Amino acid sequence: MSAMHDATEGGVLGGIAELALGVGVGVRVDKAALPLSEEAACICRAFDLDPLITLSEGTLILAVRPHRVAAVQQALADEGIAAFDVGELRPREEGLMLVDVDGERPFTPPREDPYWRAYAWAVEQKLT
Repeated sequence: MSAMHDATEGGVLGGIAELALGVGVGVRVDKAALPLSEEAACICRAFDLDPLITLSEGTLILAVRPHRVAAVQQALADEGIAAFDVGELRPREEGLMLVDVDGERPFTPPREDPYWRAYAWAVEQKLT
C-alpha cells in the first residue's frame, strides 16, 4: 500500500494517525526516528508544546512499500529533501502504537492542535 498525507494540524503523530485510520490500518511509530530541528524543539520548549502533536507545516508523510523505502529516500535526497523511515503500517487490529525508551504504547490522535492555544496566548501578550 502507498499513501501520502500532510502533517499540518495535529503534527506528525496526528498526520500518521489520520493516514492510518483513513486507509484502515494500524501503525507502529519509532519516536526516536522522528526528526526534530533544534529551532522547533526550542519553540516547543518555550511554549510547552509537544512537538509530535503540534503544527508541522511543510511535513509530508509517505507510506511506502517496504522494498521501495531506500529508493524513495534516495530519490528525495537527490532533490535535497530529507526523508526518514519512522515506522511501519500494521494490521488494523494492532492499532496506533508509539515506541519509545519506555517500550511500546498506544497513542490516540490529538483532539486539538496545541499550537493554536499558544499562538492565541502570544497574540494576547503582544509577542507577535
